Amino acid sequence: MILAIISAFLITAQANTGQSEPQIVNAAHTVIHGNFIYENRETVVCDIPSQITHMSEMNGSPYFINFGNAYPNNYLTILVWENDAHTMEINPLNTFGGSSICIKGVVRNYRSRPQIVLRSHDQIVSITPINKK
Repeated sequence: MILAIISAFLITAQANTGQSEPQIVNAAHTVIHGNFIYENRETVVCDIPSQITHMSEMNGSPYFINFGNAYPNNYLTILVWENDAHTMEINPLNTFGGSSICIKGVVRNYRSRPQIVLRSHDQIVSITPINKK
C-alpha cells in the first residue's frame, strides 16, 4: 500500500543540550551525504507509511513499514518482528495502514539504511487515521 506523504518530520529530544522543547527536523534532512544525523539517538518519527510489507517467507516473518517512498527509495524503515507484533496484539498492516503514525526508537544503521525496531507499545506515540474523502 502506497499512500501520499503529507508531512515528514523527526522530533528528537534534546536532553543533553538542556532544551525543554524537542527539535523538529524535516525528514528530507535526516540523511546528508550518506550520514545518518540521528543514528544511535532516540527519535520520534511521524509520517504516513508509504509502504507496509509483511515478509512471511523470511526468518522471523518481519513487517517493514517504509516512510518517504516504497523500498528501496524510502528514507526510513520501521521493523516489526512477527513475535513482537503478536506480543503487542497488533497486525501492522491493519494498525498502521491508512494512518499517520509516530514511532519512538533509536535509529540504527542496517546495511547502510536507517531503521528503527518497534518492539513494544510504549514506542507507539500516536496513530491518527487519515480521513479519506
